[in-house]
Amino acid sequence: MKTTVVAIDLGGSSGRVVLGELVDEAITFREIHRFKDYVIHKNDHIYWDIDKLFKEILIGLQLAHTSVPDFQSIGIDSWGVDFGVVCKEGSIPLPYSYRDNYTEQTYCRIQTQLGKEYLFERTGLQTLAINSLFQLSAQNEQGLLDQAEYFLMIPDLLNYLLTGIIRTELSIASTTQILNPYKNQWDQELIEKMNLPIS
Repeated sequence: MKTTVVAIDLGGSSGRVVLGELVDEAITFREIHRFKDYVIHKNDHIYWDIDKLFKEILIGLQLAHTSVPDFQSIGIDSWGVDFGVVCKEGSIPLPYSYRDNYTEQTYCRIQTQLGKEYLFERTGLQTLAINSLFQLSAQNEQGLLDQAEYFLMIPDLLNYLLTGIIRTELSIASTTQILNPYKNQWDQELIEKMNLPIS
């Protein structure tokens, strides 16, 4: 019996769509599509070109379907910490890249206010300026979350574009520094303490 799945593997500089096949007990992988250059430099900031990522994924899925029309599943994997928001009217602003240093002031202020020990004890995650917690806080302070309805990590955002389903996968959520690892739920106390919109 053969099982075929499609893996969408996104790295910080290139992505690929791979067919994985399990026949009896043997696993094989075949790269179907590779792409790169999905970073945008704009107004002194660095963003991810989510539209290009989505278009390249669609190309890869079409190629996979042409090769194996009856594949059973699709999985998306990416780097952690970065996210996008879906606004109330349905638009998706360009997601910031972790390579942008727009969180530095927020990071320093929150560290002084709460301390690395407090954040580590609550989340079990190393405190870094690139973490989603500091990105969300910086964006909130700039009013960039005012129209946001959904917060989705990069693979979850792409899954939403493919399916319309709003979900957050646990392992990617664990890179945010707003997940309570004891309950596997968003840390509402920390979110409120950061004055982030709990909704």
